[in-house]
Amino acid sequence: MCPRVEIAQGDLYRQLSHPIRREIISLLGSRGAMSATDLLMELGLSAGNFYYHLRLLKGLVAQDERGLYVLTDAGTLAQSKVLSWQDVPGTSFPRIVENRFFSLFSFSNAVDLLRNRAAFLLIPLAVLEVVLYLGSGTVPKGFLIERVSSQDFGNILVGNAVSWMYVIAMSVGFLVATNRKIRMACLAGSYLFAQLPLLLFGSTAPILGLVLPAGLLNAIFMGFQAWSLMIFATGFSKSGNLSLLSAALVTIAAAYLNVVVVISNLPLFA
Repeated sequence: MCPRVEIAQGDLYRQLSHPIRREIISLLGSRGAMSATDLLMELGLSAGNFYYHLRLLKGLVAQDERGLYVLTDAGTLAQSKVLSWQDVPGTSFPRIVENRFFSLFSFSNAVDLLRNRAAFLLIPLAVLEVVLYLGSGTVPKGFLIERVSSQDFGNILVGNAVSWMYVIAMSVGFLVATNRKIRMACLAGSYLFAQLPLLLFGSTAPILGLVLPAGLLNAIFMGFQAWSLMIFATGFSKSGNLSLLSAALVTIAAAYLNVVVVISNLPLFA
């Protein structure tokens, strides 16, 4: 026999005062377990907005062993109360629809796959990136890359490993400090996806350098770096249930610290 769940009416009004949160409860109540991707598509929200509202539904919504979102006993009771309310005080805000262009270039859907237990994709992707770095003769240094001899395999492999430790340590440190759950597979996948723009630039830079001035080439790199930061910030927000703004600020801080380390010739990436 299940224990009776008591919910204070005032608490429910606070948690469900926003129509989006009421819609999340209604969707899960009517359809059962749903993935983050399915909920995002139904709600038409950005990832940051979705996880913001989800945090406010703590105790009503939880994840099962498959990583799908379901109503708790309290959430089921809340749904019945919501259906009985004629009008719930609240302010209606326009939805922020996650642009398809943004979703495509931020690898948002790929990160959602990692959240849904597709971590087995990480190993082949990591191996592929190491091979591409070896082939292009570039070595990652956080969110920067450096050109080295294509035969300097040891430097490339060590640089890749140290770069991993730098970015992951910064991210995990923030999540621990803010007492948030850490999804390592999602975090590692975000970093791997964020390396793709840098790899693309590193592979084409020798050719572009023959026809473009150094200043323009650096400007192009900054564009690819911004793309890389966007990918990581999007994945970071999902791996720690952060708002996209918070994840972007932490990512930019890590990138600037990265630049200081490299310019100062500190031994971190030596």
